[in-house]
Amino acid sequence: MFNILFLDERRRREETQRFESRLEESTKEYDRLQNDYYILSEEMQHKRRALQDLENELRNKARKHAEQHAQLEHNTDLIRAEYYALKDQLDQLGYTLRFSVEEELRIYEALLNSFNRKKEERPITDDSKYRQTTTTTTTRVLDKSDGAIPVIRKDDVNLLEK
Repeated sequence: MFNILFLDERRRREETQRFESRLEESTKEYDRLQNDYYILSEEMQHKRRALQDLENELRNKARKHAEQHAQLEHNTDLIRAEYYALKDQLDQLGYTLRFSVEEELRIYEALLNSFNRKKEERPITDDSKYRQTTTTTTTRVLDKSDGAIPVIRKDDVNLLEK
């Protein structure tokens, strides 16, 4: 009996030792897994923060690009408006200049006609050796009623000797 008790005691110690050894292995495995979990958890938090930073940066860049696009559109609209205003001014100036030239040509035509009438009214004297002979022809491109510009051409200029 003593032998049996001794064997039972020995078996229990061996079993206990085996259980303790498995417990120790399991505890080490648990600690290693717990450590891996902690490392992965830290890495996941780091990557989540990096992802949030990238998302914020993306939103900021998208907002900045939208603001730049809006600013470019605004500048384009201002430049377009300024261009059309300058174009209108140039057109108006061209229109005014055209009528100013037409009016000046009419004045010159009237002066020339007046000069020709006065010349015809003077008594005829022989002063041909002191003057130039100029033949001037005035032609209208279109009717006077449509506002055409008169064209004055010098057809023949003869210089006489003094």
